Amino acid sequence: MACGILPANRERREDPLTSQSPASPSPSPIIHLDNLTRTYQRGSEEVQALFDLTLTIEKSAFVVVLGPSGSGKSTLLNLLGGIDRPTGGQLQIAGQSLNGLAEHELDQFRRDNIGFVFQFNNLMPNLEAAENVALPLVARGMNWRPALVRAEEQLAALGLSHRRRHRPAELSGGEQQRVALARAVVAEPAIVLADEPTGDLDSQSAAGVLDLMSSLNRQRGVTFVVATHNPGLRPLATMVVSLANGRLHEASSAS
Repeated sequence: MACGILPANRERREDPLTSQSPASPSPSPIIHLDNLTRTYQRGSEEVQALFDLTLTIEKSAFVVVLGPSGSGKSTLLNLLGGIDRPTGGQLQIAGQSLNGLAEHELDQFRRDNIGFVFQFNNLMPNLEAAENVALPLVARGMNWRPALVRAEEQLAALGLSHRRRHRPAELSGGEQQRVALARAVVAEPAIVLADEPTGDLDSQSAAGVLDLMSSLNRQRGVTFVVATHNPGLRPLATMVVSLANGRLHEASSAS
């Protein structure tokens, strides 16, 4: 793994996920937002977290969403993941409009399409690494034993086979976040949403997690949307989205 945040002119090296076939070279839109707005009520005060956000994201993109605290990054990811609902505008993901879905339909949409990685890994402390990774498969109806086999294969692909029987407290911060990443992708979602995924890690561990995310994007074609305040993630991006005070400041393809 690399040491430190990846520089802009870094040389790409062989991916650790060699068992996967390359992503399709012909991406297509997977996310479309049209005048997306989210307003919260705080007592008698109305707070607008996002203002009329219009944006299209192509399939297999690696999107870095930049902005300071309070810029709307987490609100955007919550809307994309169906955790929150917009108060205005249209939200379409993988050809599915999320606006009119009932709660149980949103739950199924998340299970079938979205993987999540958070700043704090949210692993179940009493479960081993492989058991944590197996949870999304079990939620989809897979039996526990084959789910564990699939989870162990995913951990091996991310270089954690030797830690599959360890509980979170027995893992380093970087290892915990790699387990969380394995959990996010084990069910082969179309999109992974990552909210400050390296914010709680040292630079070396952060670089390792970012390298794996980039490899998963290139080798498997998983669309990543990564929210961060750290502009050092720009070199990984195929698209950069910058938010300021809930408004779109920049949306550009990386060169």
